[in-house]
Amino acid sequence: ETLNDPTVCLYVQLEKDGHRYPTRPHFFVQVKEDFYATSRCYEEASGVIRLPQPQGEFVKFDDLASARNVHLQGSRFLEHDEARWVSLEYSTGKIIGDDGKQLRKEHADLFKMMPEQIWEYLGNLAGLAPVHRSSMLPTDFPMDGPFAARVSGIDKTASDADIEQYFTENNIEVKKV
Repeated sequence: ETLNDPTVCLYVQLEKDGHRYPTRPHFFVQVKEDFYATSRCYEEASGVIRLPQPQGEFVKFDDLASARNVHLQGSRFLEHDEARWVSLEYSTGKIIGDDGKQLRKEHADLFKMMPEQIWEYLGNLAGLAPVHRSSMLPTDFPMDGPFAARVSGIDKTASDADIEQYFTENNIEVKKV
């Protein structure tokens, strides 16, 4: 089922740092002003908001020894136990916590990439014009190819045919693998 709500942005990022999980989903949700104000009431002096814990048994995200209980016994999974509000510099993708502390690297990197889907969502919410992205390629870079691609972090069981199929399905002509 597809979620079609203008106040929600679902974004899935392909994982680059390991193969434990192939993707990392992100949910961006527009909240009402009273939610924002109420969450600020729970904020500690450090800027951290302690999230409520579910009733009953649950497994915390950092309790790897008990993680199997989520799948085998149906225990609840507590992915996050704290939160904080952040400020985003829309034109550059620079994001910092309101407390001035750095975010986790993977979150900061996501915003530095300025994914089009997320930026369109945020821009529409705030009434901002789309950001003009400048190319990172040198001005004299030839655009007519041929090009070579170094592929890393792929499934170790992928064959040459799998790699060729992936690029072909994405409308990229493959000369040789």
